[in-house]
Amino acid sequence: MAEVTRSNFEDLLPEIKSRMRTCNFISLDAEYTGLHPEDIKDKNSLFDTPDQRYVKLRDKVVSKFAICQIGLAFFERSVENEKEHMVNAYNFFVFPVSFDAYAKREIISSQVSCINFLTKNDFDFNKYFKQGVPYLNKEKLESVRKYLDVNRHFMHTCEDLDPHYFPKRIEFLSDKDINEIIDRLEGFSKVVKLMQEFKKPIVGHNMLLDIMLLYHQFVQELPSDYFEFKKQVHDLFPSVFDTKATAYGIASLRRNQDPDDHILSDTNLFALYSNVSALLQNTSQPIIIPENDTYAYHEALVLGRTTNLETGVKTAKCHTAGFDAVVTGVVFLKLGFLAARPRILPDYRQLPHPTLTEIFKRLSSWKDEINIGRCIIPNIHLSQPDPISKRPDWIKVHPIPGHTFVDPVALRGLMVKYGDFEIQVITQGEVIIACGGIGCHRRVLRDLESKGYRISTVKKPTSSSEIWSCAARCGTAFFVLSIAFLLYYRRR
Repeated sequence: MAEVTRSNFEDLLPEIKSRMRTCNFISLDAEYTGLHPEDIKDKNSLFDTPDQRYVKLRDKVVSKFAICQIGLAFFERSVENEKEHMVNAYNFFVFPVSFDAYAKREIISSQVSCINFLTKNDFDFNKYFKQGVPYLNKEKLESVRKYLDVNRHFMHTCEDLDPHYFPKRIEFLSDKDINEIIDRLEGFSKVVKLMQEFKKPIVGHNMLLDIMLLYHQFVQELPSDYFEFKKQVHDLFPSVFDTKATAYGIASLRRNQDPDDHILSDTNLFALYSNVSALLQNTSQPIIIPENDTYAYHEALVLGRTTNLETGVKTAKCHTAGFDAVVTGVVFLKLGFLAARPRILPDYRQLPHPTLTEIFKRLSSWKDEINIGRCIIPNIHLSQPDPISKRPDWIKVHPIPGHTFVDPVALRGLMVKYGDFEIQVITQGEVIIACGGIGCHRRVLRDLESKGYRISTVKKPTSSSEIWSCAARCGTAFFVLSIAFLLYYRRR
């Protein structure tokens, strides 16, 4: 893996452009300075509609935290051998533009849990702070241009100018000088512009936050409207694959053939790598050839086929963005093989290796589907209407006859053994329960009925607009809480 900092970025940019032009797809991964909303009320919820979740992430995560490291891996199929895929990965440290008094405008927020996580995984903070490649989204670019236009003499008094971006001192900046400075300060944003230009398929894992931060940080500020966000991201990246969403889809197809097949149930990236590799034992499967600096990952990728990369392979660089990008790309290819050569075919282990065209065609069922997790729907769709929710309807609970209130603490204690669920208190005498799956829903209904609770079901909304009609079914208090929630976020 090539490590990219401000000292070698401009030198490597032509090589990166060349890799991007010839590759078949790009896989990516990112590390962040923060991940979780500060207020617990903003956490991911089974009651969230997709547009509510988008607003939560935009206002409470993306606006506060930043990508500090991003990995891109370029996969290119061999001309001589259809099975072979060469991969070259680049690991970028990225840091906001910082010079003169303009640096006072930039604020970096961080979360202690994320800093501890990065430290545990040997993140080099010195490279991040001292050598991070700059970037400018649309709004920042205009801000820098205005600053330089108003302060054309700033180099005369400014000390410690970074020679990578200010190679010589200029007494008075001309328009040409300003354009040249901005070109150098655009940094990683130029890479994203190349991604937009070449329109290669983009592959990530559980990548909603990756996409949101990448767009906000390197392209332009996120729109206020969720549907406009989907449109703008799809215009930028017309072909996106999320390996977590794809793995869920393939696992569901496999369980249709065998209800006891749970080998793909664990969609953690590193568990998925080992489990998909195990499924492809004794079959014709992709041969991954890490090239140049990326060859340092070869041993870990081989060992990870039978041992979890994160817990059992010492040479693995898990949670380094460049390494994770490579693993994501390999998982994508192997999932493509599973989809193109389903086990329902009696001789699927002996069939020839599927072509890359065949793999993309088979995986097109999950193209532009992004895992959202713990929401009314499991995935959002960037280029089509979001899928219809398959989660069970909500359960409305009223007190046991003779009682005047429902104790949510007692309910949680009663239900904790049944799986993923969430409780919202509407009034003292009414709560709403959302269950993550149909099995949990059935067990909760059965147990509540056996305990004497009065229960009914409420059809869940699929978007914030449906909350209005849902409010009438759930009661006035829920209506007030829901409208207050929407008004609060619409103001943000």
